[in-house]
Parts: sequence; structure tokens; C-alpha cells
Amino acid sequence: MHRTIEITSPQDYTDSLLRELEKLEQVINLSVVRGASVKPPGDVATVHALNRGADQVMRLADAARKRGQVSVSTSELSSIVDPEHERKVANDVDEALWEEAETGLRHQSQITVNYLVLMALGGAVAATGLIVESASQAISVIAAAIIAPGFDPLAKIPKIPKIPIGLALRRWDVARSGVTSAALGYLTLVISAALAFLVMRWAGVVTTGKFVGNSQVQELAEPTLRDILLSACGALAGVVMMLSYRRYLIPGRW
Repeated sequence: MHRTIEITSPQDYTDSLLRELEKLEQVINLSVVRGASVKPPGDVATVHALNRGADQVMRLADAARKRGQVSVSTSELSSIVDPEHERKVANDVDEALWEEAETGLRHQSQITVNYLVLMALGGAVAATGLIVESASQAISVIAAAIIAPGFDPLAKIPKIPKIPIGLALRRWDVARSGVTSAALGYLTLVISAALAFLVMRWAGVVTTGKFVGNSQVQELAEPTLRDILLSACGALAGVVMMLSYRRYLIPGRW
């Protein structure tokens, strides 16, 4: 995917901005509509750029803020058909903009009723899987990982290689929001799982001894080096998927 970046800039700075954008080889198409924006007032420049040049476009837009109010919006561009730049287009990279990654994380891990309900349901489903020893256990655990949106809040905090996104962007609110979302989300998951277990024990479906003696519970309580390595690789893969804009591969990951 490539990028469409729409920049609303002050009218007295638009020409300077356009000259700087024209210099970028990664900008494939550039157009402007004078005086088109009402809020904020100004000209609207539309940039069709390659992913590898999107950050440079965003930096120029940010520099324009020194001259007045600037608004920037981004979107995915499915394809660019331009024979003159065919090789550049074909060799584009698969990276998400920092701004898009941050916006996606905010959306996915906002502390809303939907977020907490999904975490609770994921915990309940996982609890039902930890009382059996058959293929149903694997199905339940995988289903819980898909249902519970537990990965995104944690992704607000770390970024390869172990540098917090909040620190990298100097957005302390992002880091705090990630910690808060993760804490409340996983607390909801644990409470829901505990309640599900209590209901099953009350109904005579399972006993405490049977639950504690379950092989999967033992593995979770005493993870081996293999388990830790597997978990670390999964977490790092999730971050790379986000930064390369492959979000359709991240349904849950609790």
C-alpha cells in the first residue's frame, strides 16, 4: 500500500510547501486546490507518495505549522499506475506511518465497554479450555486469543528494540494510556476467568484439584525456555505486523 496525504496549509506558505514536496523523488503525484479548505482556512495539497517517502512528507507538513494552522490526514492508496515511476512504485516498502500506528493503537485499546467485554469474554473462554485435556483446550485458548484484544495496549508501550513507543514519539500520554488499558483489560480478563471457573466448579463440572493438575495450567505456571522464546517471538512478530501495516494478521493476541 502507498499513501495519500492531504495537507491543509496557510495560503501564504503553500507555494513554499509545494516546492519542497516537488523535490521528493518518492512523491509520485502532487496537486493543490487553492482556498478549498474552510476549517482550517487555507489551500489543500494532495500528495500521492510511496511509503518510503511518507515520513518526509509528514516532516514537511509539520514544518509548515510554524507558519500557521495546518491539518494533515492520511489514507491508504491501493495502487499507483505511473509508467514513468514504475520501478520506484514496484520497489516500495511495507511500513506504516508512526501517526497511523499511534492512531490505530488508540482506537484498538481505548477503555470502552466493547474493549472490556471482549477481554472478559476472552478470559471466560480461556478458563473453559483450561479444564480439559483434549483438542478442545487448544481451540478454546486460540479462540480466547482471537477474542480478547490484549495485544494493542501492550504495543503502546514497547517498540523494537525494547524502546517504548511513547518514549520514541515523546508522547507520554500514549505510554500511560497503554499501561492503563492493559491493566484494566487484563484485570477484567482475570476476574472473568475466575468467575467462569467458580461457575463451573459450582456446577460440578470441575474441581480445584483437577484444574490445578491440568497440564496446560502447569505449563502456564512454570514456563520453560521454549515457552518464553515462543511468547517473545509472537510479541515481536505482532509489533512488526503493526509497523508494516499487516493488521489483518492481528485478530487478538492476549
